[in-house]
Amino acid sequence: MKAFTLIEIILVFAIIGIITTIGIGSFSSYNSSQVFGSGVSEVASLLRIARSRAISQVKPANCGATPLDGYRILFNFSGLAQDYEQDAICGSTVVVMSKKKLPGQLKFQIGPSGISSILFDVSTGTVSAPGNVIINGYGKNSTINIDSTGNVKLP
Repeated sequence: MKAFTLIEIILVFAIIGIITTIGIGSFSSYNSSQVFGSGVSEVASLLRIARSRAISQVKPANCGATPLDGYRILFNFSGLAQDYEQDAICGSTVVVMSKKKLPGQLKFQIGPSGISSILFDVSTGTVSAPGNVIINGYGKNSTINIDSTGNVKLP
């Protein structure tokens, strides 16, 4: 009867441990990439929705008789919050349409061309102050560009 030696068993467990460690590292890296990509896509999507609503002149009921000026995306850079919201601007009335938070370890970055808010004008969807939304995390950076015509572009 033939049996395995203790050295052979230890060697098999060592190989299994190495393969498991490599698998966990790869999964963690993949997961970080997915969280980063998803976060950037969500911000770009909300920017596009705001522009679309401004062009179509969709006015929330909370504005009442006050004319709609446009839709704004407001970015919160303070502390750990890292959230952003879509607002309808009706004169001096601000109606919060949706509020979201960046996932995971993502943060907005104020750079030389970074912006803290962007307003899409009603009916045209243009912006008076074009700029970039810079998001970083997990060792990656992404810049969402908003040009003067209101187009939202990802790299």
